[in-house]
Amino acid sequence: MKTIASKKDNTSTDETLLALIYKYCGLRNVSKEDLAVAMYFSRSTLYNRLRAPSTFTFEELKRLFKILRFSDEDMVRYTRLLMRDLTSLDLVS
Repeated sequence: MKTIASKKDNTSTDETLLALIYKYCGLRNVSKEDLAVAMYFSRSTLYNRLRAPSTFTFEELKRLFKILRFSDEDMVRYTRLLMRDLTSLDLVS
């Protein structure tokens, strides 16, 4: 399965997603353990994704947005940031 990771530094994209995850976990009162169960992840898989958010697959991101009920505004904001990073990749060797 392909991940969202790219060759360039994803620091701001990763930090943004992580901040949004923690924001919505707090707003929705969802623990990391509850999120892991809802995402069909083991705890270790969730922690690996949280350590490197760019490794979430597109399908996992969609599931995450739905489970935590991200606002449309935050989904668009993150998606634009992600698309900016993806379109800046040098895909020609």
